Amino acid sequence: MSQIHWRPGIGDPTIAGWLTVAAYFAAFLLSVVYIKQIGSETMTGRTVVQYRLWWFIALAMLLMGINKQLDLQTLLTEVGKILSKRQGWYEQRRIVQLIFIAGVGCGGLFSLMLVWQSCKNLWKENWLTIVGLIFLVCFVVMRATSFHHMDLFLGNYISSFKINWLLEIAGITCVFASAGNHLRLKSKAQQQITTQKDIFL
Repeated sequence: MSQIHWRPGIGDPTIAGWLTVAAYFAAFLLSVVYIKQIGSETMTGRTVVQYRLWWFIALAMLLMGINKQLDLQTLLTEVGKILSKRQGWYEQRRIVQLIFIAGVGCGGLFSLMLVWQSCKNLWKENWLTIVGLIFLVCFVVMRATSFHHMDLFLGNYISSFKINWLLEIAGITCVFASAGNHLRLKSKAQQQITTQKDIFL
């Protein structure tokens, strides 16, 4: 433990860091609100798929928001370096790193495929959600690398914003906008039903 420099705490105390955390939690809360609306209706095959999909998204937003400040990938990197030196495969660490990155990438791709398979009949309603998840999976895979050139790329700026922050915030924004749009459509449909009832009455 004395060789590990990572400690539980605030990993990114910058304004951009806290804005990203706030965005994650906002997306999480809006997703939960939408989930409650789905749960209050009669559950059909389509709504069950939508219900499960958005629980998955809400959980992902919550965990990624927490990890944004805990920075657990740094702990994982440090533990990996210590183990590689102790077990004598430090010189081959790039191969292990590539295997790990491939595993993260395959895991992300597999998750996206599951999402796609689950909501392939709901593409029109969830295309923005899936785009957001693709952004976030790409961001996670890129952050999983600690290659020098990748770190330099993610640390570059466009105007006043880092590339890694733009990638991450774009994914969160897509998820947030999708949840908001779902809520808007639900509210509009409910208003139409209420109006029709008033007309008949």
